[in-house]
Amino acid sequence: MALMAEFHPEARAEFDAAMEYYELVRPGLGSAFLAEVQAATEYAQRLPQAGSPVSDELRRTFIRRFPYYLLYATEATRIYILAVAHFRRRPGYWRSRSGA
Repeated sequence: MALMAEFHPEARAEFDAAMEYYELVRPGLGSAFLAEVQAATEYAQRLPQAGSPVSDELRRTFIRRFPYYLLYATEATRIYILAVAHFRRRPGYWRSRSGA
């Protein structure tokens, strides 16, 4: 059974901003980003322990075709996505986020 997914408000804002950016770069690319984030989220929901460990509580799974990953915590009934993070921009900026 897949866990529910919930985004931290700042992770949701990152996701929306990246999607808008890609749509401006090329029409349809924002939709492609959306589809890949959804696929990565569903993967984490189905197999939460399959993501690469970042710490004792956090894991990440990569977003195909784009230089991003989802950073998430696994809880009893949900995965809590703390960041939709770019590979090379501001490493570790999400460390102050709570709610996991």
